[in-house]
Amino acid sequence: MSELLLEKNEAHAAKRQNLNFTQLQNKWKELCSRAQKELRCMENDWWSEKARQIQGCADSNEMQKFYEEAQLMLTTGTMRLG
Repeated sequence: MSELLLEKNEAHAAKRQNLNFTQLQNKWKELCSRAQKELRCMENDWWSEKARQIQGCADSNEMQKFYEEAQLMLTTGTMRLG
């Protein structure tokens, strides 16, 4: 992912230097699209894993952990590492 973002940033810098060069603009748009797609896939994977973890807590009757995780997700609404 970091390589893709670096490539996107380089394309953006090149596009800014040559505003009339359509090929650079198209490359930048394509890289933005790829980066967004990859980020969405990463986020979807994170949510799927989090749902599996919470479901595991419910299945094993770990209600304290279940409610802690559910409350954390509802209050932050964002991905967190760890």
